[in-house]
Amino acid sequence: MNVILIDEYTKNIPNWNSFEEYKEIDFFKDIKSYYILAPKNNDNEIYIWNFNINYRNNNEIILSTKQNSKDNDPCIDISIKNGIGKINYINQYNNNKGKDLIKWTIEIIKHLGCNKCILNDQVEKKCSKRKFKNYVSLSLIHKLKKNKTYYEEFDFIPYNKNNNIYKNNKNLELNKLVKELQLITWDKYNIEDEIWITFYDMFSHYYPSPILAFKQFTESNCGIFYDILSLLNKPNQPSYEILHKINSIISKSIWMKLL
Repeated sequence: MNVILIDEYTKNIPNWNSFEEYKEIDFFKDIKSYYILAPKNNDNEIYIWNFNINYRNNNEIILSTKQNSKDNDPCIDISIKNGIGKINYINQYNNNKGKDLIKWTIEIIKHLGCNKCILNDQVEKKCSKRKFKNYVSLSLIHKLKKNKTYYEEFDFIPYNKNNNIYKNNKNLELNKLVKELQLITWDKYNIEDEIWITFYDMFSHYYPSPILAFKQFTESNCGIFYDILSLLNKPNQPSYEILHKINSIISKSIWMKLL
């Protein structure tokens, strides 16, 4: 349903929050649902979404919605405790842009009184044009193409959760490893595969290393880049150990954003 936000429509919705008033966590003890206005989707539509509430005895709340989702999977699932909001799950769906949903989720967490947002980055992207696998780390592709992971674009940084100073040392390590990858030239690899030959012919005249060629990655040519990434990630290739370290930082770190 396309929603025009007017007082007459929203005044009778229980537990409605248009981000105009602050809600304490204790507010969620006695309610089961919470209504929040979503961002505009690609069709310029705005929806009021119903979040299910699970309040736990340890003063943690879970907000989850399946609205407009496919296969009945959660669209958004976040938890809040001690001023920290954790993004557990975000699924791109319907006509909403993924980036808009992430920004919206961060705003929800912020307006519910949190001063920090955290997440684990295990987002994988499917590419049906691949030969070897169907999924690859979305943040890894972003890092190789833009020198920023997907969540770095939203100002998240990887950090050790036991480090209360939140120094950006993990991000510095990540950037250093990417630069090491970029220094491995074409001649250091020993790959006998038609995909490699095609990739070499396409980019070796323009870039001194195959990793630098990832600047040319687009959604339309995702197949060859994902397949090349699989070839570069073989144990007998000079990029294997570095790629393993990069993937480990991206997928196993806690990513944090101050609000």
